[in-house]
Amino acid sequence: MIPKISRSEIQNFLKTERALLLLCMSIALIFWLLVQLSQQQKTVLKVPVNFSIPNGKILVQKPPEHLYITLESEGWNLFYRSFRGKLKTLNWKISEDELLSYEDLKDKIQDKISNTIEIKDISPHQVNLKLDKFSRRQVHVKMNGNIETVSQFQLSNDIQLLPNQVTITGPRSVLQDIEYIQTEKIEIQNLRQNQFGEINLQALKNKQVEYIPAKVNYMMTVEQFSEKTLMVPIQVQTDSFTTIHIMPSMAKVICTVGLSKYETLNPNFFEIIVQVDSAALANGNSLPLLLKKSPDWIRDIKISPQKVDFVIIE
Repeated sequence: MIPKISRSEIQNFLKTERALLLLCMSIALIFWLLVQLSQQQKTVLKVPVNFSIPNGKILVQKPPEHLYITLESEGWNLFYRSFRGKLKTLNWKISEDELLSYEDLKDKIQDKISNTIEIKDISPHQVNLKLDKFSRRQVHVKMNGNIETVSQFQLSNDIQLLPNQVTITGPRSVLQDIEYIQTEKIEIQNLRQNQFGEINLQALKNKQVEYIPAKVNYMMTVEQFSEKTLMVPIQVQTDSFTTIHIMPSMAKVICTVGLSKYETLNPNFFEIIVQVDSAALANGNSLPLLLKKSPDWIRDIKISPQKVDFVIIE
């Protein structure tokens, strides 16, 4: 409850030195305020802007959503300006490419404020409005990541993205140079089990480009692997009528394979060749081995030997 104060108590307080001090301070404050309001002052206004464009068109670069306007005038004028509220949205109707200069912006704003207030600065100083045809197309999504599994484990397949394609919309001149979209970067260490999740697509510098959808799901499948050794026959490919005999006729292939496909992997999944032509025969008595075919779900392929000897059969 607020205590009641009698009239006599108020009269007694006004006779004290403390009351006199408060009165002097109030007069000084009012005097200081009057002096300040009579001098030149500056303030910054944040004014929203809106650009209307024709149907089927889009601006190549995202325009500013606000203009920051520095005003200067006597304090009284700015004080009065503040009571009138924010400036309404500035609207521009665009039908063709246009460059709004500092003077264009200044003239548009000056119509909405008093002539007693001077515009000292506008940021940005100009607005480049370049139109293009609104377009859309589909592009592939690529995972941007650094994934490391624990020892004796590996990714059993490439990382799956769902969906693996997205629709992009924006200016046609910008979209035609986009071949694919990357996800935001993801880093995982010591991965030892399957992982699922959702990840955002990496934003482009041009903010007029949008994605549908803006996120994709990813799936990483991990399994333990083991090393396997196979003996694969070497095939001779020749472009001449020369017949040769190679030594050895089999190559040892060492690779790592996931346990789920360990038993499935056999020599038929590989194709190792030597190519024989006159130039190769003239370079010596050995030919390099070439791995022409192998499954994409194995890792760390090693072939021994890397070259084979040969003899020409007359």
